This record gives sequence, structure tokens and C-alpha cells, in this order.
Amino acid sequence: MGFRDCVVCGEAFAPTRTDAKYCSAVCRQTAYRRRVTDNGGVTDNQQIEAPHVTDAADPGLVMQHSKEDAGMPPVPPPAMTYDEEVAEIRGRKLLPGNERRALNEAKNREMTRQFDAKIREQQRPH
Repeated sequence: MGFRDCVVCGEAFAPTRTDAKYCSAVCRQTAYRRRVTDNGGVTDNQQIEAPHVTDAADPGLVMQHSKEDAGMPPVPPPAMTYDEEVAEIRGRKLLPGNERRALNEAKNREMTRQFDAKIREQQRPH
């Protein structure tokens, strides 16, 4: 392979690949940023498809208000309370990072249960 001119800066370089266009990572990144800026934030590899709405009454486009409305099964009751789960996790003698992750997962499950209960309460006819 001979020498080529960089498509960004014009400097001659010895390519290490047959499809090399840029003399350095800096020029490659510069070219990428120019493509993204020129295309409104879209790279050459991406395609944007605008959502096509044909009928507003299409049930596939309706926002589902609950998991039950979306055809999902209701959330089962927890096997143990949040406090019981925390005590069980702390009793396992996990490494600090793993314990922290397990406690965060338990907290996320509890927050999801509370949120789902709140939504169900709001949707109940009074």
C-alpha cells in the first residue's frame, strides 16, 4: 500500500488498512462530528423514521393506564416485606458492592410496588 491523503486535513499518511481514510484518530473524530452536525445529529449509519399515525382510534396507539389494561398480569404480592428482605440480604454476608446492589434492587422493587398501588388506587371508582 502506498501513501494516501487524509480526507480531513490533507496530510499524506501510510494506511495500515486498505479502507483507511484518515491519518489519525483526531481526523476520524473530526469527520464524524462534521457528519453528525451536517445531518442534524444523525450519523450515516442511522436512519430516522417519523412515527406514522394513520388513525387516532387505533388501539395500538392508546396509552395504557395500568398493567391490567395493557393485558399484563397484576403484580403478585411480595413474598416478604421490604424490611424482611433487607434483613435477609444483610444476613447473607455478601461483599459490600454486591450487598449494596441487592439492597438497591430491593428498594426498587418496593418503590415499584408502592407506585403500582398508588396508580391502582387512583383508578378505582370512588
